[in-house]
Amino acid sequence: MHRCITTLTEKASVQRVCDLLEVNRSGYYAARQRGRRPRRPCALGQRVKEAFEQSEWTYGSRRVQAALCSDGVEVGRYRVRRLMREQGLRPEEEDTHDFLTV
Repeated sequence: MHRCITTLTEKASVQRVCDLLEVNRSGYYAARQRGRRPRRPCALGQRVKEAFEQSEWTYGSRRVQAALCSDGVEVGRYRVRRLMREQGLRPEEEDTHDFLTV
């Protein structure tokens, strides 16, 4: 959206373009100042995989995140969830129910 505003400002003012697109000028300028951060590979993915494998493939994202925090790695649960999804790490379900028929 903000890239579109940048290209349209060659023909009209930022105020006019933002009014037409119903976007705040302050949001446009804040996004322009922040810039685009490229997603870079991080070593955190490997740490997530190691914590998951130590759990014998039973931990979900919440428990993996808790295990990482106990190891001193501060990371959010949603980031752990995204990293697990990208690596295809899904916990195995344990069959804990014994069904008895009488």
